[in-house]
Amino acid sequence: PPAAPAAPKPAGAKKVHTSCVLMVKTLDGGSEKISFKPDDTVGTVHNHVGMLHMRGEQDGWVLASMFPRELYTPDKHGITLKEAGLVPKAQLVITKT
Repeated sequence: PPAAPAAPKPAGAKKVHTSCVLMVKTLDGGSEKISFKPDDTVGTVHNHVGMLHMRGEQDGWVLASMFPRELYTPDKHGITLKEAGLVPKAQLVITKT
């Protein structure tokens, strides 16, 4: 028998994002735009920001989003940026703990 026709894509099909642009606000009030992949983890971002802006320190601070208010504490470092709702773009703030 002939192959069944491919199902049409639903009208509200979500766009698949291949990058995640994060605007990271630093402690000195500056900000930096950094691109990651949606499947990168919160921990990947934390490590990257730690090396760039916290002189390699990984403790004593967290990344936070303001809307909705969320602190990305170490127990959340294993979730992907997509799972965290940070794709396609978001603003994060370095927050001292």
